[in-house]
Amino acid sequence: LQDRENKETALESLLKEKKQKEQALIALAGCCRDQMDLFRQLLARDTGLGLQRQKAWQEQLDMMEGPVQAAMRACGMEETGCVGDPVDYHLCEILEPIDTQDRQLDGTIARVYRKGRLYCGQVITKAQVAVYRCPTGPDTLQTNGGLRDL
Repeated sequence: LQDRENKETALESLLKEKKQKEQALIALAGCCRDQMDLFRQLLARDTGLGLQRQKAWQEQLDMMEGPVQAAMRACGMEETGCVGDPVDYHLCEILEPIDTQDRQLDGTIARVYRKGRLYCGQVITKAQVAVYRCPTGPDTLQTNGGLRDL
């Protein structure tokens, strides 16, 4: 009985250690992706590099994107929040509404400030986005939240 309890305690300890390492790796992957996205955003805004160097850096980032996405999928991670996707309130945090007259854009993602991440189907971080909204009349039901403007 004592031997069994010792084995169970050892297994529990190993599982706890494995879970901590898993959480650290998830955080590391998220940090790396955030840095890549930040670099991409800064590169798009930096006019001091010159067009040729800016294009070369953009090409390098584009080449890295495929292997990074493949590695994330292999680890059970996926990203959410792409421009043009319908907003999913479980996956997205809306930071800004953007008015549009195009009803087809209503409730779709207009801009992504930070992509969201899922790990094995669980939300790790919500995407931070701006969403198109089509202004409606005072008694019209809005489709993206079931809320009525009064």
